[in-house]
Amino acid sequence: MEHQAKIDQYDLVEIIQVPEKYEGVIDMGDTGVIVEKYDEENFEIECLQPGGAPKWLVPLNAQYIRLKSKDPYNTWMEKSLGSKSMMRSRLPRPLAAAKASKRGVPAIA
Repeated sequence: MEHQAKIDQYDLVEIIQVPEKYEGVIDMGDTGVIVEKYDEENFEIECLQPGGAPKWLVPLNAQYIRLKSKDPYNTWMEKSLGSKSMMRSRLPRPLAAAKASKRGVPAIA
């Protein structure tokens, strides 16, 4: 997978080689979505039939797939936000206590 772009959750991938144990279930050229990324090489992939019914859901190694399309939301997030967090983990204690007292709620120490 060293020549491929990084594959992330919700990216679309194409099957380029069918593992022996999935012959008859997976077809060469099937397109699936990464529903779970276990590590850089192993993924849980789901393929749907044209009507939306599930065709298969299997774990596959990167050697059997190639990236077809990046998830547009993930790409936007990386470009817009980078590694910055949008949320603070929690308010600092003095500020939280001040806000609680304004609402008439006793602050917890």
